[in-house]
Amino acid sequence: MTSLLPQADAVRSAVSSVTTCSSTTVVLLKDLLLPKEDQTQTRADDTRAVSRAKATRPKANTTKPTSKSTAADNNGLSAKEKAALATQALGDAARPSAPPPPPSPPKRLCQEGELVKAATRNALRRSSSAPMTPLQPRSLNRQSPSNLLATVESLRLLQGSGKTGMSALHAIKELRILKRRKPTKTPTSEPKTATQAFTDILDFGEITTQAIRILSATKRPSYIEAALPYLGQENSSSPINLFLRWAQESGADLAKIARQMETTAQCLLSLAPSISNREDALGAESRLNISPKSALELQALGLEARLHWWRLAKHQGDVDKELMLPFSRYLGAYIRRSQDNNGRPAYATCVKAFERIHQQLRAQKLQASGGSKYPLAVVYQTLASLARESGTLSDAVKWAIKLRACVDPKVESVAKNCSAAAQLLSLQLREPAQYLQDDGLLGEVLAGIQGPLRGDTGELDELLANVCLVRKSAMNLLVGQTTCRKWEGFAAVKEQLETLILQCPRFCLRWLGKPPGPKSATKDYLRYEQRRQLLHQSLRQTLDSAFMTIKTRIDQDRLAWDLMDSILHDCATLLEYMGDLANPDASTSYHVKISHFYYLQYNTLRQQSTDARDAAPLRALRRSVEYVKHRSGQEKEKAQLTLKLERMAELCRSLGRVDEALSALQAIRNSLVEDGVLESVGRALATEPPATAWTCHSKADSLSRTLSSISKMEQIWIDWTVDLSEAEQAAALEHRLHFVLLGGGSVKKPTEAITLEHPTVDALLRIYIPTRFPIRRLRVLLRLLCSTVGNADKPAEIRTIARDAMQVDERHGDFGQDSSLARFLPHMRAFYISVTELLDACSNLDRLQQSLSAWRTILSACQTRTELESSIDDIPILLDHLQSVADFLRMKGQDNMLATVLQLATDITSVAEGPKPEDLIHHSSSLALQYVRLGQSSKAEQVFSRAQEYLMVRRETLPGDAVAGFHLSFSEYLLANGNYSKADEHLSQARVAFASDASSLQKLTRTRKKHLLTYTSYLHSLVALEKGDSHHALIYSRESVKALFQDWIKLESQLAAKSPADESTTEDASMDMTTTMTTTEYRGDGWALNAGPEFWRLCNCLCRNTLRLSCIYAHLGMFQETMYYAEQAQKIAQTANSQAYLAQCAAWMGYVSAKAADKEKSFGLVEEALGLLPADDHSFSSALLACQMSSVYQDLKVPERASFLMAKAEAVIDNFKQPSDATTLEDKMASLKIEEEKPKPTRGRRAAVKAPAKKAPARGARTTKSTKAAPAVVPKQQVAIVEDAHISKLRVSIVVQKAVSMLSKREWAAALAVLGEVKGVSNTSAEQQIAMAASLLGMSMDQMAHDPVFGVIQDSTISFPAIAAASHVADRSSLKSSPPKKKGGAGVATKEPAVQVYVENLREAQEYLLEAYAVATQTADPSVVRKISAMLQSVGLFLSATSAKAARPTTTTAFGNSGHFHTLYSVELTRNLTWRRERKALMMEKSLPKIDGNEWPAVLTTPESSRRSSLGFSLDLNKFQRDYVDIIPQSWNVVSISLSETKHDLCITRLQPGHSPFILRLPLERASSRDADNEVFNFQQGKSELLEIIKLANETCHDARDMTVKGNKSAWWADREALDARLKDLLENIESIWLGGFRGIFSQQHVRRADLLARFHKSFLNVLDKHLPSRQQNNRRGKKTKRGAEGGGGGGCITAQQKVVVLDPRVLELFIGLGDATVEGIDFDEELTDLLYFVVDILQFHGERNAYDEIDFDSMVVETFDALQSYHHEVKTERGGEEKGHTILVLDKALHVFPWESLPCLQGSAVSRVPSLACLRRLITERKTEEGGEGHYVDGAKGTYILNPSADLKTTQQTFQQPLAVNLGKGWKGIVGRVPTEQEFENSLKESEVLLYFGHGSGAQYIRGRTIRRLEPGCKATVLLMGCSSAKLNEAGEGFEVYGPVWNYLMAGAPAVVGTLWDVTDRDIDRFAGRTFEEWGLMPRGTFQEGGMNRYKGRKGGQGEEEKQIKKKKIFLREKRKTWGD
Repeated sequence: MTSLLPQADAVRSAVSSVTTCSSTTVVLLKDLLLPKEDQTQTRADDTRAVSRAKATRPKANTTKPTSKSTAADNNGLSAKEKAALATQALGDAARPSAPPPPPSPPKRLCQEGELVKAATRNALRRSSSAPMTPLQPRSLNRQSPSNLLATVESLRLLQGSGKTGMSALHAIKELRILKRRKPTKTPTSEPKTATQAFTDILDFGEITTQAIRILSATKRPSYIEAALPYLGQENSSSPINLFLRWAQESGADLAKIARQMETTAQCLLSLAPSISNREDALGAESRLNISPKSALELQALGLEARLHWWRLAKHQGDVDKELMLPFSRYLGAYIRRSQDNNGRPAYATCVKAFERIHQQLRAQKLQASGGSKYPLAVVYQTLASLARESGTLSDAVKWAIKLRACVDPKVESVAKNCSAAAQLLSLQLREPAQYLQDDGLLGEVLAGIQGPLRGDTGELDELLANVCLVRKSAMNLLVGQTTCRKWEGFAAVKEQLETLILQCPRFCLRWLGKPPGPKSATKDYLRYEQRRQLLHQSLRQTLDSAFMTIKTRIDQDRLAWDLMDSILHDCATLLEYMGDLANPDASTSYHVKISHFYYLQYNTLRQQSTDARDAAPLRALRRSVEYVKHRSGQEKEKAQLTLKLERMAELCRSLGRVDEALSALQAIRNSLVEDGVLESVGRALATEPPATAWTCHSKADSLSRTLSSISKMEQIWIDWTVDLSEAEQAAALEHRLHFVLLGGGSVKKPTEAITLEHPTVDALLRIYIPTRFPIRRLRVLLRLLCSTVGNADKPAEIRTIARDAMQVDERHGDFGQDSSLARFLPHMRAFYISVTELLDACSNLDRLQQSLSAWRTILSACQTRTELESSIDDIPILLDHLQSVADFLRMKGQDNMLATVLQLATDITSVAEGPKPEDLIHHSSSLALQYVRLGQSSKAEQVFSRAQEYLMVRRETLPGDAVAGFHLSFSEYLLANGNYSKADEHLSQARVAFASDASSLQKLTRTRKKHLLTYTSYLHSLVALEKGDSHHALIYSRESVKALFQDWIKLESQLAAKSPADESTTEDASMDMTTTMTTTEYRGDGWALNAGPEFWRLCNCLCRNTLRLSCIYAHLGMFQETMYYAEQAQKIAQTANSQAYLAQCAAWMGYVSAKAADKEKSFGLVEEALGLLPADDHSFSSALLACQMSSVYQDLKVPERASFLMAKAEAVIDNFKQPSDATTLEDKMASLKIEEEKPKPTRGRRAAVKAPAKKAPARGARTTKSTKAAPAVVPKQQVAIVEDAHISKLRVSIVVQKAVSMLSKREWAAALAVLGEVKGVSNTSAEQQIAMAASLLGMSMDQMAHDPVFGVIQDSTISFPAIAAASHVADRSSLKSSPPKKKGGAGVATKEPAVQVYVENLREAQEYLLEAYAVATQTADPSVVRKISAMLQSVGLFLSATSAKAARPTTTTAFGNSGHFHTLYSVELTRNLTWRRERKALMMEKSLPKIDGNEWPAVLTTPESSRRSSLGFSLDLNKFQRDYVDIIPQSWNVVSISLSETKHDLCITRLQPGHSPFILRLPLERASSRDADNEVFNFQQGKSELLEIIKLANETCHDARDMTVKGNKSAWWADREALDARLKDLLENIESIWLGGFRGIFSQQHVRRADLLARFHKSFLNVLDKHLPSRQQNNRRGKKTKRGAEGGGGGGCITAQQKVVVLDPRVLELFIGLGDATVEGIDFDEELTDLLYFVVDILQFHGERNAYDEIDFDSMVVETFDALQSYHHEVKTERGGEEKGHTILVLDKALHVFPWESLPCLQGSAVSRVPSLACLRRLITERKTEEGGEGHYVDGAKGTYILNPSADLKTTQQTFQQPLAVNLGKGWKGIVGRVPTEQEFENSLKESEVLLYFGHGSGAQYIRGRTIRRLEPGCKATVLLMGCSSAKLNEAGEGFEVYGPVWNYLMAGAPAVVGTLWDVTDRDIDRFAGRTFEEWGLMPRGTFQEGGMNRYKGRKGGQGEEEKQIKKKKIFLREKRKTWGD
């Protein structure tokens, strides 16, 4: 070693300067630093130049080599010495030389490339054998490579010696200096960092390899990261590229290059950190190692270098072992250590590395093995996973497919195959539309996870991971989280995807396996635990997916019970094996979820089950309970175990498993008691009431429910509290009393009698003794006392003990242990007073007021619910009690006290906020409606406004029935104020609210629901009637009454021991109430009190709705039904002993009786109502009742009573004036945004009709002129507009009654003035407008009475039209009037204004009537409409006579204005209206489905195509003519006869197709007005005479005298003959006096001869010209005017200033219609006189003035008669035997009693009757016609006859039985001698063509009228009723329509009905029937001429009855001889 030291010193000296450092120095330095073995290897590998340099000694070196050198080699320098030497050498080499002198300008610097080339060339020339000569100083611009070489060698040697640190840094620095010394084009800058200094030398080609070695030695991550770009093949100076270029050079040593390539590969691989799993943490540390990405690139670069080495060395390497296996491990290390910003591996880096390696493999034609056990499969798996996680789905699918291709199904395990398929499927499911072509792969995976799981541990783990991936993809696809949902094949695989998800829990369970047993090995436990831990990572997702799928399939009802049970069982087992999954929230517990799924399935099975005994729901419910019953308490609570146990108990009870249900509930009870719940309740009862104590916490509430449920199931109560403490025992007993026996927080009647002897009460009172628990004792007794309300059977002992308990000494505060409850004593005292007063029927209202005041005091001191509950122990019970008090007061009519009670209840609910949210809404609505009934709408609106605000805030928490109830109440309020459209909107909102909350409806009690629905029907009825849909109103009202009657019957059966059915057989009651309404008699207050609150509430609803139904029937004009339901309401009121309701019913029935003309009954009823009306009652309802009774007394002509009641009503109204309320109401209405509805216009008015403000001055002027100074009309702004709407309506009614009273006294102006006072106060009613019109009409009549021309108009016949349409006459208001004196042309003129006044009055009256008609047709009853129509017709006729504009329509088919239209058709419109109203109601009733009263009333629609084709105001005039007149057959003559309102005039209208109507107004007393000698024969006289004749005829028909007694028979015939004579005289008087010359309007000559009529017209004009003074003034022809074209020429003249008046042709036809004037002995003098006066009146009224006494009427009669004879002679000559037409009579209801068909002028004519044109239209349109005929044809071979059904008409049976059986044929059915069943009768009417009835009456005793009317589809048969009074229609006064069997048959659609108007003998009717059958063709002629019939031939008596038939519409029977022959 000593010998080496000098060498080392020599080296130190040599390297200190470039002049002394030579190549020998380098060789020596190498020998000193490298080990011997390294030197040997180095020498062998060095170049030749270096070897020579080592053998030659340099000359300058003084050191001689000796043999010691061997020793030096052997010994060598120590490591420390080597490091010091190398460090010094590097330091000296790195020391900068002296700065060079400035370069000479001429010399060129070497370029960088040249320096590199020179250095390389010189380096190659140096060798170790070169002479050891010292280095000489050289010029600085010529660098010697010696120093560079020394530096490089030092670095290499330093690296070889394994030394790093500062020595390596010095080497790097030296290499950089070496590089910088190379010639460059640009000067290099100094590096900023060491990393940059190192990277600068990497592109120095010759030393790059050495730099890599140094880089490997340094292990600096920053250096390696910076060097990486220079090492890749992309860099041209990279080592690999250098070696590859050297290998391409000629003569290159490939072996050496290959070795160097291998070395480079190893160096590159060594630069990366270790890939061991244990080094992952260290390898990922950036401060110690390069990044994982850079490591993978270096590793891939190293593998690439290895592949190049294999190619250069032609080495056959193992691709799998030496290449793919390391690469797969490199990838694994990279994945473990590297993650990008998104947490996903850098897939692109791996793919790039693999593709570079794979590309070289392909280039070298190398291939890795493809099996699943080989590394390539691992690489594929890795790449597939990376691609999936990076979102590169296409690449992931590609790698997965390649991976699956590596798996051989025949070789690999099942787990491996399934895993590969699952991985591919998971990827394809992400884009199924692109990748999943069919379900084969899905089926394979499903089969795999359901099949055996075979494979090693790794394969099974991999299978679990891939199955989880498939599950995740399937779940995403199902829930729609991907766009794959649009895939068309989704539906095909949806089921399989769900199945796969549902099978995952079972797969996981099988994958996990069973837990190892006690004898299992430790490794089994370890392996099982490993599996558990691995499965734990995905278990939650697996269970969540399965649960979500289960939930979806349950919702869609696609999950079978067995499948769900199996899946959930697997999930539960899996949870059991895995142990508890940590869930911070118990609601997310999987056991809770499993329990809920079973509960959902239980609900589904229960809904699907049709068998009530099905146990499947119970099985599911059991499972739901089992999976949570052993869980933690928190989980039990979240799973609602108690609730499920309760459900289970209910289900078990429904299945009859009572014991099991009871056991479940008892288990709940015992558990809660053990938890101390009952003890806590017992403590709470010392300070709180039971309702609060038992709801203090949820467990207490649960125990309360459980105890209630147990009590319901226990047949015998067993006291289970005996072992409890006293407090617990008292708590349990009080719970049983309060919540079980007495019904909880309500005052409803208990199901059993609770007396003091009851075990519960006895035990409780024994505990609550007065000295210890006085207040609790009182609390119990008050509850018992409250329960006695409505149960009078309970002993009075409870009341006595309660009174004693009330004696609590508050002054001394001796409350025992109840001192904390003393705060409730004031409430308890008030409650006791109120209950006892209610038990006493509120006999002392002051005591009741005392209790209300006490509660008001308590309430005033409480501001919150908590404060209120501290003073009132049970608010719900108090509210229910107040509701009962309110119901009782309402029933008794105590309106003011009722408002006080309701106000208190509302205030309590406001403070208490309920207690239920709906309480405030309910009580507020009741209070508001009570204010409405009191006439205080402003207060009502304020209450509604507050309730609406509360509703908007709490809408989400309010049940639907409460919201619906509010809208219903507000709708009633709006209806009361006339806002019908808004009311309808709120009804719709109520429907929506009711239907939107199904859950609350299930909780709704049956009674509450029914009352709500019936109330809804009631309101719908009100709205429908205001809309004009009376048929809808009837249906709604009927259904509500029907539903309430059902409850009434049930309640009455419970209260009454015996309830015999009502024997009333009201024939035409439209609803079968005879079976639902019992005969209830007055039982007094005791019975009503015994009924209780339920009865009171039902009584109120039923009375109200029944009266409403009666009013609707009155609106329809149906008297029987109106009176029937009024009587039922009266019975209900009698049962309740309610004076208020009794007064209402009596007043209403009195009103109805008055309208029905039953004056005596009406007077008795109103007297009864007056007696029931308290004298000191000043409520609004009493004012309404007084006003109604006043109108009845006024109709009854009792003015004193009427005035008294009217004054009473006015006094009440005056007390209601509250000016301040108007402002409040306006403001509140604005807040509700219904202000625009306030001034609601009258419905149906024409747009052109405005408020008569413009005409008011004219009317005022007229009033002032014609009467005394009338009271000034109050201006609109001064009217009491501050009044409530109800008050205003009542005031208007009173004023109208006053006006009507004045009108009856003919005080027209006073009536107008009174009516003006209320003008504009409220919506103008029809009655008010009628009164206005009547006043104006009366005033105009008085004014015309003083007119010289129109003074006779009231006694004159008026026709419309009177003059022809083409006639033009000057306006009569501008013509001068002349008195009827002899020189008529010179009369005194009347002032023009006088004429205009009454015309204007008439026109204004017409306008009022038109407006009233528009309203009345929709809202008024028929009597009002009829009155308006009659007045319209009269006013129109008077206007036609007094005004040229109203004289005539412009044409015969079109009408000028609505006034013309109503003049012509108003009466017909009224008849149509009545008919159609009833018809619509009937059709609606038939088409309406059965309603059970438990559903919301349906929206009704009219079954007919046209809802109101003949109703309403806006009508198409031509349409009416087309629909009702032009359809009449040409040969028919329709004559409408009506009676005026005063019964002084007959209005006869003739209707013919193609012609406008022709109307005649015939004053019945016109003859007496012309001739004072004529006797007065008015309508009353004629009707009285007829009724007396009918009465006597009926008596003779039923005379019981013994005809065998001598003289009796002759006396009977004498009476009959006298009656025939009287009837004949009566009919002749009717024709001669009433009709007179106008009987021609009945003429049936339907064929008109225009030429003959024109000839008669000409002759008649000549008569007029000859005898009228107005046409005789100037006889000179030159001054005559030419007649109009319509005049047809002729003589005569009129003044030139006037145009001729051309009469309407139908006026002339009246002359023709008198009959054949050629008959010998005929006398038409009276008739012609009547007609001539009529013609003269027409001319007079239309401007042609004549004095009547100057006209020779006798001569005119003679000449006119001659013209008639000429006309009829020509007609008879040309016409021959022309067939007469058919007359249809449309009669007013007062005229049906008259036998019009028997008038002499109609003898031998075909005459029928119909009630209206609407009925006629139906008969015409539905008739069966045959060619050649215009009647109704029936098949005579099909029919039914009912002969002698009572078996007491033997003669009739003998007369007809044989002929009927022989002649009618087999198609007829006969019922002879027995009573037909109703079904037989009904079938006969529906199936037969003809029905013949021979029996008593009309057969109504065998079939009800309701059955006939409801025939479906209708009555097909033509009905012949051969019985007494079979066609009689009963009258019901002016207010109602006639009724009877004929009306029922026609309403049912019968084509025709034949019958008698009064009673006849059986023989008379038999003879009439036989003759009728023969004449009609039903029987051959002569059938009844033999035998018994001929003995009556020639007899007198009964002859007139043959003509008394009704509805004898012409019937033509088809003769079918073949059929008849059978």
